[in-house]
Amino acid sequence: MKTKKKTFNSKLSLWIRLMLGFCLLSGTIVLELKAAQPGQNLKDILKQLTSYKQGQNDEIILKFNDYIRKHRKSPESRAVCEEELLFFLDSDATLEAKMEACRHLRIIGGEKSVPVLKKKLFKKETTDMARYALEKIPSIAAEKALLDALSKTRGEIRLGIISSLGQRKVADAVTPLAGLMRGPGTETALAAVTALGWIAAPEAAEVLAETLSTATGNIKAQTASSLLKCAEKFQLQGHQKKAAEIYDALLSADIPALLQRAAGRGKISAGGAKAGLMILDILKSRNKEMYTPAIGMISDDFDDLSLKAVCNTLLELPVENQVQLLTVLSRFQKPEVLSVVKEVVKSQEKRVRIAALEALGSLGDASMVNFFSLYAAESTGVEQSTARNSLGNLKGAGVDQAVLAGLEKNTYPQLRNELIRCIEERRIKEGQPVLFAIIRDAEPENRIQAIKALKVLAELSDLSRLINIMLEANSEREQDEMIVTIASVAGKNRDPYNRGTVVVEKLSEVKDVRGRAALIRTLGMIGDDSTLTVLRLALAEKNEDIRDAVIRALSEWPTLTARDDVFRIAKVSDNLTHQVLALRAYIRMIGMEEFRLPQAAVESIKAALKIARRSEEKKAVLGMLPRFACQDALELAEFMLEDKDVMSEAQAAVDSIKERLKK
Repeated sequence: MKTKKKTFNSKLSLWIRLMLGFCLLSGTIVLELKAAQPGQNLKDILKQLTSYKQGQNDEIILKFNDYIRKHRKSPESRAVCEEELLFFLDSDATLEAKMEACRHLRIIGGEKSVPVLKKKLFKKETTDMARYALEKIPSIAAEKALLDALSKTRGEIRLGIISSLGQRKVADAVTPLAGLMRGPGTETALAAVTALGWIAAPEAAEVLAETLSTATGNIKAQTASSLLKCAEKFQLQGHQKKAAEIYDALLSADIPALLQRAAGRGKISAGGAKAGLMILDILKSRNKEMYTPAIGMISDDFDDLSLKAVCNTLLELPVENQVQLLTVLSRFQKPEVLSVVKEVVKSQEKRVRIAALEALGSLGDASMVNFFSLYAAESTGVEQSTARNSLGNLKGAGVDQAVLAGLEKNTYPQLRNELIRCIEERRIKEGQPVLFAIIRDAEPENRIQAIKALKVLAELSDLSRLINIMLEANSEREQDEMIVTIASVAGKNRDPYNRGTVVVEKLSEVKDVRGRAALIRTLGMIGDDSTLTVLRLALAEKNEDIRDAVIRALSEWPTLTARDDVFRIAKVSDNLTHQVLALRAYIRMIGMEEFRLPQAAVESIKAALKIARRSEEKKAVLGMLPRFACQDALELAEFMLEDKDVMSEAQAAVDSIKERLKK
């Protein structure tokens, strides 16, 4: 009994599954049938599109575009869409709406669209949209419709038809277009010449070539431009001889220089294996208009013999072409190129010398180190900076070693300075011991340059050594440079509250005033906030040199932390120099709080104004006011208009604050 029941249940389950499958299949068929009838839904979209104006209700355009895109894959759907769109074109829809329909007919339209679109070619309001669609519809009938309209239209409508024939590249249009080229209307002739260039068929090239010799003015220039298009097409098709003939005709014609140069480039590119000889012939000729395109066509596959011959023409060219050729030659790592460019550096023309130096930076190797360092040592301005850049950019093995070797064997101070500078720019780590040796025993100007280079090359572990050198410095200038270098090296410490530790430790050991003052100034350059306590204690010392160093250090402080310190100094100091230094630092620090409440900043500025003794500081304060534009700032600036010494600055502040408040 159980077995029968089980069998029945199994059959029932199978039947249910079959029915479900049938229902699902039926639903799929229904959906596919609906999808196969896109015109039903398209009608609703087109009804909404009827009143469309550009820029209004663009959502319907998105729906329209999306619908056509989804239904243009199958021939059946395309046909339904096309029929609905053609019916829409004859409705009372707006011109903008019909234009949107033509955008899609351009893609999905076929032979059925041509008669409808052809009728619209002759009306000014609809000709553009009809042409737009016909230009791309893949049908001979579309070409015939445009050709037929060419003889039946005039004015702007015909100009549009001519353009569409060119865009479609209709070869059968060559003869009627040739007739229009010779007609009385300049606009029509220009349009016909342009269209023939787009068609670029052999027959079109023949017509254009005949016209080139007789045409004048704009017609001649456009004829040349269209011939260039023909030649370019022939080249792409592999007809190099036909292309070369056109280029020769253009080169011998009296056409604008820009077109001549384009023809020159075309002829060289069509020359194939003979391109190198053609370039060389041009550079040896007197046809200066062709130098620029010829040089631009020098390719990387030039053989050594051709390259040497090109190099030999260098000094015979005009200055601008020498510069151009040097730039091109910089790509060729060849000994013969290097030797020629080195000679060109002796040119009388500054532009040529600079271009040669730049080229040598790309061409040179370690053997050029001494050349560049000596050139930089004995020149100034742009030439000096170019020589330095080229020295710094030299590539290849042994360049860094050549720089270090040059320092060892040369005694000329200016040349050594250039090599030291190069060690810094190239970041030659092996040069660090050399720099320390120079600081100990070399010419003063070389010592200064080495100190500057150590800003880049010295490490945190070198700080103690640098401090000792600073304390033993021979001159004020060297000491000042060492302070800057020490601060720069200390700044490499990622912990901002540990950058001044080594200096503070040394300060506790040093007793002489000169050394202590230098260390205090160094702390000011470093700007480690944790060392401010040390400076505040030192400010209480009686020694004037120490007090001076502390005030200068606080005045150079890079953060806001010392703002109260400098304000106190500016307020109570009897020393005008100290007062000015501190007050200027205070004003600078006010400006560092970019997002401070403007009213609070103005209160600080008022405090600065109260203790300002000179007009220079008052002007600095007024310059700060517009950065914190508010009503309080405006009132303060207007109050300062009564001070004759700063009246013009106060007026400028008033105007600027008012302008900012408006915004």
